[in-house]
Amino acid sequence: MKRFTKTVLGGLTLTLTLGLTLVGAGSSGAAVDLFQSPAGGNTDRFFGWSVSPAGDVNGDGFADFVVGAPFDAAKGAEAGRAFIWFGGPFMSDVPNVILDDGSAEDWFGFSVAGIGDIDDDGFDDVAVGAPGDDRNGLAKSGSVYVYLGRSEGQDETQLNWNVEQVVAGEVAGDRFGWSVSGAGDMDRDGIDDFVVGAPYNDATGTDRGRAYLFTGDRGDVATTPAVIWDGPAVAGPQSTTRFANFAPDGTSIQGPGFGWVVADLGNFRGLNRAAIAIGAPGAAGAIGEVRLFVASAIAGTLPSTTPETVFGNSGQAGDAFGWSVASGGMIDGDARNDLLVGVPGDENGRGQVKIFYGSSDPPATDDVASVVYQGQTTGDQFGYAVAGAGDHLGSPGTWLVGAPTRDDAGLDGGWVYVYDRTAQLPTNLLPRNRSGSAEAGDRWGFALCGLGDLDLDGSDEFLVGAPQANDATSTRGLVGLISSDAGVVSVDTPEDEGLPLDDARLALRAESIDSGDVEMRFSTGSDGPWSLRVFDVRGRVVTTLASGMGAVTERVVRFDGRDERGKLVARGRYFVALDQNGRRRADGFVHLR
Repeated sequence: MKRFTKTVLGGLTLTLTLGLTLVGAGSSGAAVDLFQSPAGGNTDRFFGWSVSPAGDVNGDGFADFVVGAPFDAAKGAEAGRAFIWFGGPFMSDVPNVILDDGSAEDWFGFSVAGIGDIDDDGFDDVAVGAPGDDRNGLAKSGSVYVYLGRSEGQDETQLNWNVEQVVAGEVAGDRFGWSVSGAGDMDRDGIDDFVVGAPYNDATGTDRGRAYLFTGDRGDVATTPAVIWDGPAVAGPQSTTRFANFAPDGTSIQGPGFGWVVADLGNFRGLNRAAIAIGAPGAAGAIGEVRLFVASAIAGTLPSTTPETVFGNSGQAGDAFGWSVASGGMIDGDARNDLLVGVPGDENGRGQVKIFYGSSDPPATDDVASVVYQGQTTGDQFGYAVAGAGDHLGSPGTWLVGAPTRDDAGLDGGWVYVYDRTAQLPTNLLPRNRSGSAEAGDRWGFALCGLGDLDLDGSDEFLVGAPQANDATSTRGLVGLISSDAGVVSVDTPEDEGLPLDDARLALRAESIDSGDVEMRFSTGSDGPWSLRVFDVRGRVVTTLASGMGAVTERVVRFDGRDERGKLVARGRYFVALDQNGRRRADGFVHLR
């Protein structure tokens, strides 16, 4: 980021404005900028409890992000607030938008998400969960507030946006809005959708849980779910301590808790069809499971209520497999996104993360992870949070793990691990605090998310939430914005990000030209079909530029910024991939027009 002056000396980055340092094993230079909620409310706000990319909500071409503080008391005890920051090369440490539509004990901001452009107006939109809301007189039925992006006021600070729609839970105690996520285009009508979790829903059994798909509509926001998914018909956790400790009022789930977490997996199957993952960490004695749902193969058709795959856990009761789920991006280097599943209860809280590689034909059940990563110490809860981080380390497969109760920096100070694809040794991001050093109880790594390239400098950023961090006068919580000088791929001097190949004739280069288009120069091998496609940072196909059979000595095609439907895409970071016979060359570029 260019917001602060930085000096990099042999892997040590000094952020002069805040006086903070970050040392990461294996890092070639990284910086941490810390954000806190503005004045007002109470001291115990838990700012950073939830974090999410927001897309481009104000249409300025830069990615934005949203942070939740569910126990902020500015609008009443534990009413909560959420805050949006606009991305760009010179960001403010003050939020650009304040969302504060909750009332006492609503826990507004417990979950936050960028949900894509659900009304198809060209601006991305945001959802905020308030699972404690007594909506329609139903205690803790919960709700989700939807805010539509807009252009007005994009250069102003601390705007208050009016809520566009409030979507309510079904019955008392559901805690609808416990989780929320964008879902891509699950009904394949060309407009983004979103999904909401209600893990305490009892419609088909005690705390069996439900998840709800709300489909986008041009110029409108749906209030009735298009699809309802029910959780598994299995027993709940044997020990409820971990779940009770997470719940604001100490009320644990007594069943599977399906909908505890929901996540957009993007192009998991490699068919340019949206996919989502829904966790049920309390299932079968808290062994846990995760269910995969994929968009229909037929355009304009709703997805099935039957999961495409049920990812299981061969571990023990109390593992809480599915406590956290996320897309890790293209970890194994193919065209499909991969699934990260956090298992923080494994081995008495040592924790682990399991990776399931994306597949064009996943099995109905899958209990064997492609790769497993283990935490270091009992009680760390490695895997409490997981996230993809784009190409933060120079390749589109960086991923993150939070261990918020690791004790190296003091009891429950927390820790974050950054992995480059399938590398076994991570970059370790030490916890940081406004006071200049980590403190006990901060819980650095409690929440994580990748952001894409906030300032279009060619390097992706990510957020780390530490909701119990304090400074000299308060315990407001904080969020760290992590940027990196490693692996920069600019439009003018792109790097080849392809896999090692034995056929040197498969080559690709992307570069911008004066018109604002991006030119792709490529050549292929002598045999087999080939295709040249543009992907967004979530791994979804934007458009196919060219395809054919056999050798191409050299060819030039242009990307004019339009998707397969002819619609202009947002400015930002994209990838172009040339595939032939299971081999790939890929390059990154920034679309600026």
